[in-house]
Amino acid sequence: MEDVIGAGTAAGIRVCPGTECGVSRRAFVGATLAAAAAALLSGCGDGQIGPAENPFGPDAPGAGTVIRVADYPALAQVGGIARVDTPGGSVAVVHAAQGTYAVFSMRCPHQGTRVNISGGAFVCPNHNARFNAAGQWTGGQRTGSLVPVPFTYSAATGTITLGAGAGGGNTGGDDDDD
Repeated sequence: MEDVIGAGTAAGIRVCPGTECGVSRRAFVGATLAAAAAALLSGCGDGQIGPAENPFGPDAPGAGTVIRVADYPALAQVGGIARVDTPGGSVAVVHAAQGTYAVFSMRCPHQGTRVNISGGAFVCPNHNARFNAAGQWTGGQRTGSLVPVPFTYSAATGTITLGAGAGGGNTGGDDDDD
């Protein structure tokens, strides 16, 4: 006598007392692995590899870190990009336009490897994912865009302050209320 768990499905598993089922160990392991692979792949329907959400959770890397723009020569010119290492991870500061900056996590959204700055853009050394200066994925390993880091910019002091409560970015001018 045998019972079938999940009868009528492709992943039905036979439960038999003793060895009367005639199912070899190889067939059982193969069917189990195939069912597990099908279940895993069914959750990956958007074609993106890696998480779409912020890989850092709710806290921005280096929250509270104050960056003096003048300390990074690359930021003197529009289009310049500087890597800033913070206690929470590396971030890239991009001088997007006169008085306007953008800040991105330098963790590749595919598997979390630190991306490199390359020719005014970014490239992941592990799987060759490429991102433009606006953090958008442009080619290579399919993944999401770089994760923006919330910040405020003070033109009066020439500083960028990182943090989740910092207002999400800068479109120019002085974001400080001082």
